[in-house]
Amino acid sequence: MEVILYTCVNGGTHYERRHTAPARRRAGADAGGVAGCPVSASAIREALGERRPWALPTLMTVLGRLTDKGFLICQKQGRHNLYRAAVSQGDYQAAQGRSLLETLYGNSFQSLVASLVDGHAVSQEDLRELRAYLDELEEKGGL
Repeated sequence: MEVILYTCVNGGTHYERRHTAPARRRAGADAGGVAGCPVSASAIREALGERRPWALPTLMTVLGRLTDKGFLICQKQGRHNLYRAAVSQGDYQAAQGRSLLETLYGNSFQSLVASLVDGHAVSQEDLRELRAYLDELEEKGGL
């Protein structure tokens, strides 16, 4: 499940692949990436393409709900609505990471890592990278 985020490039739209998210949140992420470039519901629907072939009324419902929840900002432009992300990708990922850790693992990072290792979802290389990252943070006083 990939997210496509939009960023403005020279007045146009540039598509980049980013993190994964549930389908209802993916549509919101498609509505405006890190740069917050406003886009129409039709442009979002087109970008979702065959991966999520929603009818326009379905997409409008999802966009409305994401706006109500504060994930999107809706701007009126004439008779049309333009949508952009209200939350940066980094802030969204941090909040979702905290929520996942709290909800599924009782705020135990060790339990999260053990679950990933036991489920063969991470490799030895992944663990080496994590160890190097933690060592680097500790050296810089970030822990």
